[in-house]
Amino acid sequence: MATDLNPHALRLLRARARSEGVDLALVRTDLARGLGRFDRLLANPPYLPTGPEERDPDPWHNLALDGGRDGCRVLRRLVEQLGDHLVPNGSAFVVVSSLQAPGALAGIRARWEGRGGRVGTVGSRELEGERLEVWRFVTGGSQV
Repeated sequence: MATDLNPHALRLLRARARSEGVDLALVRTDLARGLGRFDRLLANPPYLPTGPEERDPDPWHNLALDGGRDGCRVLRRLVEQLGDHLVPNGSAFVVVSSLQAPGALAGIRARWEGRGGRVGTVGSRELEGERLEVWRFVTGGSQV
C-alpha cells in the first residue's frame, strides 16, 4: 500500500508499479490517516528547510519538498502518529537529511524514546551536498 496527498504522484506510481508487475494499492490520504495498523511503514517525508519566501509556487511540487523552517514539520507529525499506525513491535523506516535542523531531529528522537520507542540509523548515503540517513523507529521495547 502506498499513500500520498498528490494525485499526480499516485498516478505516476501506479504506472511504475504496473510496468514492474507490482500489485500495489494506492490511497490518497495524509500520511496513513484512516488506514489502520501495519507491521512496517516506509516514509520519505518532505525535509528541505523552507521559509515562506522559499515555497515553490507549484503547490504539488511544494508539497513534496517543503519541510517547514527546520525541515522537520512533516517528520514531526509522522513520528507523533506512528503509535497509531504500527502494531506492537512494528517498525517505520524514515529518510532524514543533514539539511534538517540537528536540534529538531534530536528532539524528535528524544520524544519517541521518551514514549518507550527505540530509534537507530540503519543506512546512510552522501548525496549532492547532504547526508541522507534511514532511521528505524520501533514501537515498544524492541531492539533496533
